[in-house]
Parts: sequence; C-alpha cells; structure tokens
Amino acid sequence: MFRITCSILQSIKINVTCTRTNYGVYHNPNRHIFYVKLRNNDRAVLLYNKNDNIMDIKSINVPREQQGRGLARTLAE
Repeated sequence: MFRITCSILQSIKINVTCTRTNYGVYHNPNRHIFYVKLRNNDRAVLLYNKNDNIMDIKSINVPREQQGRGLARTLAE
C-alpha cells in the first residue's frame, strides 16, 4: 500500500511541476510586476514593492477562468 501511495504522489508531483513550467513568467522591474501572458490577452499579475533587498508582495491577481492551475504559485516563486 505504501509503495502505491508513494508512486501516486510522485506522479502528481511530476505533473504539477510540468504544469508550472509551461508558463513563461515575465518581469517588468520599472513597474514592479511579474506577469504571465494567457489566452485572449489575459494576464496573471503579481505586484510588489522593493526596499533595498526586500521584496514585499502587494497582490497576486489570476483571472477566474485560470484559477487552480498554480499560476499564483508560479508568480510567487
């Protein structure tokens, strides 16, 4: 039973990793944003402030249709 559970968890981890790498994350340091381009000109966006070497995340916005796919996590990483 334990081996089956481990193999299932490993396959889930691999699928999640592959899904997260399918998105290109872009950075605009002048506007203090990270974003992912999506279909229909939609974007998932992370806004931040930066003081010295500290980055403070203000907000992460993902279009409702794209939620649950790991986009917020991808932006935060």
